[in-house]
Amino acid sequence: MDRKDRKKLYKKLDVAFSKYIRKRDGHCMKCGRTDGGLQCAHIAGRRSLSGRWNEKNAITLCYFCHLRWSHQNPLEFTVWLKENLPEFYEEGLRVTKTTVKNLDLEALFKYYQSKL
Repeated sequence: MDRKDRKKLYKKLDVAFSKYIRKRDGHCMKCGRTDGGLQCAHIAGRRSLSGRWNEKNAITLCYFCHLRWSHQNPLEFTVWLKENLPEFYEEGLRVTKTTVKNLDLEALFKYYQSKL
């Protein structure tokens, strides 16, 4: 698979994963909001392929809680996460220390598509 095809597959996989996480949670994990504006928020950044499509490295947050709270107050977000969703906090820590090679992107895409 060439670089261009890989990039397209990343994008399709990102969309499918985001839809799956929002469907799985169904509401903002911080404030409980269910109407529009729900987003997939990663605990450890998406740069790490070990966490980019890891179900325990992502939660659903509304627009406000995602961009105006977790991104602008990362320490407060970390404390909240540790207290309220410790399994996600632990996975976020693990993901930052893990390197992944030879990920089967096609299989991951099919997996998340099947969950929608």
